[in-house]
Amino acid sequence: MRRIKVLNEDVVRHIAAGEVVEHPASVVKELVENALDAEASRIVVEVAHRGSWTIRVSDNGWGMSEEDAPWALERHATSKIASLEDLRRVRTLGFRGEALPSIAAVSTLELVTRTPRAPHGTRVLVRGGRRQAVEPVGCAPGTTVTVTDLFFNVPVRAKHLSGDKAEVARITAVVTALALANPQVAFRLSHEGRRLLETPGNGELLDAVISLYGRDTAEQLLPVEECDEPFRVRGLIGRMALARSDRSHQYFFVNNRPVRSRTLRTGLEQAYATSLPRGKYPWAVLFVECTPELVDVNVHPAKQRVRFTAEARVRELVRRAVERALTGARTGWEIPKSAVETPGVAEKPVPYLPAPSVSAKGEGAHIADLEPLWDIAGESDVLSRLRPLGQLARRYIVCEGPDGLYLVDQHAAHERIHFEQLQGDPAVQELLMPVVVEPGPEQLALWESHRVALERAGFRAEQFGPTALALRSVPSALGNAEPRDAFLQLLSRLREAGPARTGAGEWELVQRALAACVAAVKSSQPLSMEEMRRLISSLAATPRPWTCPHGRPTVLKLPQQRIDRYFHRS
Repeated sequence: MRRIKVLNEDVVRHIAAGEVVEHPASVVKELVENALDAEASRIVVEVAHRGSWTIRVSDNGWGMSEEDAPWALERHATSKIASLEDLRRVRTLGFRGEALPSIAAVSTLELVTRTPRAPHGTRVLVRGGRRQAVEPVGCAPGTTVTVTDLFFNVPVRAKHLSGDKAEVARITAVVTALALANPQVAFRLSHEGRRLLETPGNGELLDAVISLYGRDTAEQLLPVEECDEPFRVRGLIGRMALARSDRSHQYFFVNNRPVRSRTLRTGLEQAYATSLPRGKYPWAVLFVECTPELVDVNVHPAKQRVRFTAEARVRELVRRAVERALTGARTGWEIPKSAVETPGVAEKPVPYLPAPSVSAKGEGAHIADLEPLWDIAGESDVLSRLRPLGQLARRYIVCEGPDGLYLVDQHAAHERIHFEQLQGDPAVQELLMPVVVEPGPEQLALWESHRVALERAGFRAEQFGPTALALRSVPSALGNAEPRDAFLQLLSRLREAGPARTGAGEWELVQRALAACVAAVKSSQPLSMEEMRRLISSLAATPRPWTCPHGRPTVLKLPQQRIDRYFHRS
């Protein structure tokens, strides 16, 4: 008897459904993408969970004719491709003809649709993949798909769904991404009658952001625009105050398709590598545009991942574009008063280092005192206007500024200065006599592994016997620091940093940051007034003066107005 058999159609339908429909959010994604492909300008998503999930997606798109509507529920039936060549240059979000039949295989699905010129619409009802009815019906132009009893015939899948809140959060994330990708479409999402989000659909990405995240978030964004034909990247990135402890606020789109892409994520995060600490991730909405032939969208069952023909080139384009936006920023967006602001899932940004607060007993409230200045690019000349008053704990430079009191972390500031000086070919100081260093077996192996990068940073050494090195040069930025101690400290820090997280580019930045740290003045080092002035002046000349290479703030501000309030002089 044959052991290999062709699966029956019912099993095949369930396998296909399992690839496409994992959660209620998967259903929402597929239905909304169909609506977008139908050129809808208004999409309404309604979800409810009362024992089982009900999902309804309504649009004002083309609709389907009486002849086409039943075929939309057949597997691999599609109007979007006809040949293998079409698959190579697909421009639509859906194209395989799997979504509707896969959803219908694990639910009860009602399709009501009508083209603008048709005298009536068509209703198609399918349960568990089996057609129940096809009949004429009165309805508005467009399409409404209602899915009920989701996973009624796959109880294991239903049993392992997350709780209501988690599933609604997934759905909200899906609709948010699609709304950002399509600001020309008005979206509305509601859960059991309660509105979760709504966008204006006026074509302005900034207005879509305001409606989804609020005005405070929009004011912290910077525009990105860069082109390297045939690739183009554009969008919005967040200032450092919008950094989060996860990547949930990173949105990537390739030809308007929401995707997950290690290539795009790496390019984005490399641009922030010396401005954010480990464990903090930038806020971004980035669009990459190219001819369809240069990107493969057919590498994932749910079409969530893509593959570029030139991965390294695209990654570098994103990194360069974001870095230029961060470095060249002088002001953020000016939010017009007429900008649309719709209540939804908006939230206020929270700096990743919370500002300390002082409790004033008696009259008054809690006073938020010191503010990190990583978002003060619009006042880029403020550093040159600081007047040093002295040191606090031989760690911070206390300065009088144009509108308050400023604290400069001398070590963090010096790190930033040296980090910028170590770019390209840094100035190198040849030692008159080689310094013999005995680093131990582990550090000796580290030196061998990172020898090229260390020499690029100015630390040139040669093997000197089986267990020693002869250090022949150090970076000029090291100043009067002891070369042997600085070199050994750098090797120790390299061991602590561990392997690269996202490739050679980021690892080289880590090495540069560590070299800058070793060369910087220490927190306990006394400084003369002239040294303080020079340090602040040098910091002001760097392109990103507000953080050290590890992402810590270099300057904190206590505004004059808050000082006056604290002393009841306001």
